[in-house]
Amino acid sequence: MDSFNRQACFNELSFLDKDDNEDSFLIFSNFAKTIKALKAKGFNGIRYEHGITSLTNENLRNIFNLRNNPKGKILFDLILATARNPYLDSDTEAEERFVNENFEVKVNDTWCVGQGFTAAHLLDTIVISLYTHPKWENPSYVIRNTQEKREVGQVLNVVTSESSETEIIQSFVEQRTPLNLERCNILPEKKSCKFRKDHGSDKLKLLWERLRNCEFIISAINSLEFNPNGKEFIEKCFDDGKIHIRLVGSDAGYGMVIQTTGKNKRETIAIGESIMQKYS
Repeated sequence: MDSFNRQACFNELSFLDKDDNEDSFLIFSNFAKTIKALKAKGFNGIRYEHGITSLTNENLRNIFNLRNNPKGKILFDLILATARNPYLDSDTEAEERFVNENFEVKVNDTWCVGQGFTAAHLLDTIVISLYTHPKWENPSYVIRNTQEKREVGQVLNVVTSESSETEIIQSFVEQRTPLNLERCNILPEKKSCKFRKDHGSDKLKLLWERLRNCEFIISAINSLEFNPNGKEFIEKCFDDGKIHIRLVGSDAGYGMVIQTTGKNKRETIAIGESIMQKYS
C-alpha cells in the first residue's frame, strides 16, 4: 500500500483558551505526542497560518519558552520540524474558496469562525487541537456555509495521541490511502482448498478451480452453512482479508470462505469487487 500523505491543520481556537493555573509545558508535551502519533499514520506536517509563531501570545502562552530547558527544547524541535504554513497554498482552488466563501464551525452549540477548521474542510484533512479545554475533546465538529446556513460536513479532530487511534481516524486514513493490492505468489494449483465432505462440495470445487486463478486469493478455508436465501455472490468481506462467497444459483445456497491478501476491509472489498467482475 502506498503511504498516506496529508497535513493536519492547527485549530487556532484551542490556543485562545487559557487557564491561569495551567501547565504550559504539559500542554505542549501532549501536543508534541499527538503530532508524533499523526506522523506515524502518514501525516507529514501541521499547517498553521503563521507557522510556529501561531503558538505564541504574550497574554497566553509562548512556545519559545520551551527552549529554556533540555526536555522542552526536544519538544520545540519536533513541533518546529513539522510546522508548515500557511493554511492554504496560494493560487489553489482551496484558497479561492477560502476567499469567496465563509464557513463556521459549531463548538458547544455555538457557531464561530475557525480558520483551521475551514482549511481542514477545504483540504479534506483533519484538525489538531491543543488540550486546553474539554470542548476540544470531540472527535468531530460540524461545519457550515455561513451565507447559506447550510451544513457542508464534519471535520475530524485529534487532541491527544490516543484520539489519533480511534476507528474514525483509521477509517479516514484508509479511505484516502491509494490502493496497492498485494498479489499472492502461490501457483493456482498449489493453493490449498478445504471443504466439508457433504453434498455440494463438488460444486464448490468446480468454482474453486476458477477462483484459484485470481491473483489476490490465497486459499479456500472452509464451506459455509447452507443458505438457500443467499442472493449475493460476494456475501461478506472482513477486515482480515476473508470473503464469504455464495453460489447464488444453487438451490441449497452452497458457499465458501476464501482467504485473500486484503490487509483491511477496504482492500478486501476492492478484491471482492474484482472477483465479482471476473468470476460471478
